[in-house]
Amino acid sequence: MIRKMEKNDIPEIVDFEIKIFGSSLGHEMLEKELKYNEMAHYFVMEKDNKIIGYIGLWIDDIACQIINFFIKEEFRKNGYGTSFLEYIIEYATNKNVEIFSLEVRESNKTAIALYEKFGFKYSHLRKNYYSDGEHACVLIRQ
Repeated sequence: MIRKMEKNDIPEIVDFEIKIFGSSLGHEMLEKELKYNEMAHYFVMEKDNKIIGYIGLWIDDIACQIINFFIKEEFRKNGYGTSFLEYIIEYATNKNVEIFSLEVRESNKTAIALYEKFGFKYSHLRKNYYSDGEHACVLIRQ
């Protein structure tokens, strides 16, 4: 099941962002995003009433920036990422989005392959984008 993220989801999301990404947007920022940012759209995916994935978007006019996206490791390679991304693309397209963009670690070949499956194409490299110095690939879907 996919649903909008709620305030009470934030502690679990922050914990998993730290485990998966090594850092987090943080409790305060996520709470502000949910409460005040009209461009922000955050969703969670659940299985057996437990969060297994999360995605955050900013939608501005015809553009959608994917901020963060994860599926918990034990649920990967089971089609959850594909179905979550399908849902989000349909959701954003219904809001007249024409252009999607995101940054992904250059080393994250699995994520890059998933995005490419949905028509995302390499645009350019953002050098030293991540706190550990790793570069980010900017991917665009039009």
